Amino acid sequence: MAEEITAPLGLGVGQIAYGGLVLGAGTAWRWRQLDGWEDMPALDSGDVARPSRHGAWPGRDLAQPRVITLTGMILARREEVQHRLAELRSATAVAEDSDLRPLVINALGVELLAYARPTQRVISLARGARLGHIPFTVQWTAPDPRRFSPTLHSRTITAPTEPVDGLDYPLEYPLDYGLTAAGGSARVTNLGNTPTHPVLTISGPCDRPRITGGGLMMEYDLTLADGEVLVIDCHAGTVLLGGTADRFYTRTSASVPVEAWTLAPGTTVVQFRPLWAGPGATVLVQWRDAYL
Repeated sequence: MAEEITAPLGLGVGQIAYGGLVLGAGTAWRWRQLDGWEDMPALDSGDVARPSRHGAWPGRDLAQPRVITLTGMILARREEVQHRLAELRSATAVAEDSDLRPLVINALGVELLAYARPTQRVISLARGARLGHIPFTVQWTAPDPRRFSPTLHSRTITAPTEPVDGLDYPLEYPLDYGLTAAGGSARVTNLGNTPTHPVLTISGPCDRPRITGGGLMMEYDLTLADGEVLVIDCHAGTVLLGGTADRFYTRTSASVPVEAWTLAPGTTVVQFRPLWAGPGATVLVQWRDAYL
């Protein structure tokens, strides 16, 4: 991604931020209509036709990319028209790579973002153009149709500690009952209505780290020394030691595919259970609420 957002931008109702430009209420780029933002994207059906009877075997529907279309009007002073047009063209220019930018929209009082690129721009030059009244249309396409919270949530889970025995004999007062096992799990909540893909950062020292949650498990057959980190990006499907060296091949056969490890809507108990862990071993879970 060319940019990253970790907290709300504080946009006003009816404002849109993309490519460093804020459009909408209170700006020179007023919008009249926004399509595709609250819509359900088109679906690819997983149904399979029955060969010998009416109907089909039901399958899973998968959403296609989300297409967002903004229709608006540039309202500017005559001497500022060219400058406002240039700003709009710059913010919606064709990208030279495959990077996506955050498109942040506050349509009805709640900021949400999608990762998108501009795929159409129409600027209509009619009689009022020289007076600073120029209709425009901008279209963005988000390959991932989900919309996300601008807030990047995080939760750190320490490796579980072993219980410590107490009550040594002969007994001495005050009695020492020892310590129970601690750590190893945390509750994480996806406030959205569709599963979201977290980023999991495991910090050593630990051996054969295992992470479970919502009935899903991932385990890696490697040892992390003190100071080493393994970054698992469940959206990108990558497993990188130190954020650079590929360690995807260390995933054990008992693990689900990386992209299948998601946080369902609601609360999930995530557990960190390495085979062995030293002091300081943790997993950092980072996620966004996801909406479809």
